[in-house]
Amino acid sequence: MTAGIDVSVTAVSALAGIMAAFCFRRGLGMAPAIAIALLTALLAGALNGLLVGVCKVNSIVATLGT
Repeated sequence: MTAGIDVSVTAVSALAGIMAAFCFRRGLGMAPAIAIALLTALLAGALNGLLVGVCKVNSIVATLGT
């Protein structure tokens, strides 16, 4: 379907943006909010990569599942 193209980029970046805004509104400073957003994106990307690379799940299914 997508021939192995990573389609999770927009979903992961949206999740990271939401996490940054959530942390910032909770009173964390800008730097900790950005750090948490980057960590969230790293973990979500690693999970998608694990599902696609190791478990051989189709990339679109892995994106929709996570």
